[in-house]
Order: sequence, then structure tokens, then C-alpha cells
Amino acid sequence: MPTATEIAYHAAREQACRDNAARTADEDAASRHHALAELHAARRRELEEGKEEEEEEEVAMASHHRSNTARP
Repeated sequence: MPTATEIAYHAAREQACRDNAARTADEDAASRHHALAELHAARRRELEEGKEEEEEEEVAMASHHRSNTARP
């Protein structure tokens, strides 16, 4: 039969394992959160760049249309 000291040691080791698992899970969650935030920021930049390019194309098309419809 285990002694009180052995039981206490075993309980402390179990708690240390639970604490380590929780810390690892927290670190993993934080890492995933950071990676997702970077992906979202990159996508937002892509969308903004695409929007700017569309606006530039619209201005160019309007300018082209005006120059083609202008009377001499």
C-alpha cells in the first residue's frame, strides 16, 4: 500500500502534468490566433489592393470613353 508521501507526490505530479497540458494548449491557441490574424491582415491588404486596381481601371475606362466621345 502506498504511503501518504507517495500519494502526495503522485498527486503533485498529476497536477504538474495537467498544468503543463493547459499551458501547452494555451500556447497552441495563441499561436493559431496569431497565424489567423496574419492571414486576415494579408487578405484585407489583397482586397484593398484589388479595390484600388478596380478604381484605377474604372477611371481609365471613363477617360478613354470621354476621349472617344468628344467632338472635335
